[in-house]
Amino acid sequence: MPCSRSDLSSPRLKEYAFFELALYAAILIVDLPAMALAGCLSVGLLIPALISLLEQHSRAASFSSRSR
Repeated sequence: MPCSRSDLSSPRLKEYAFFELALYAAILIVDLPAMALAGCLSVGLLIPALISLLEQHSRAASFSSRSR
């Protein structure tokens, strides 16, 4: 049975693709030496934290400019 175009863009299929990508990345990272593994994990924690801080800063700036 052929797949329709809507099947290929369904949210569930995208979730599976991201899960598969995360699984492949985890397998590659686990095989790294200890220092490289620590570096990857540190970057993996720092990037979302920096994005969150920048987003909070931009929200605060846009809120203060609206209140004037």
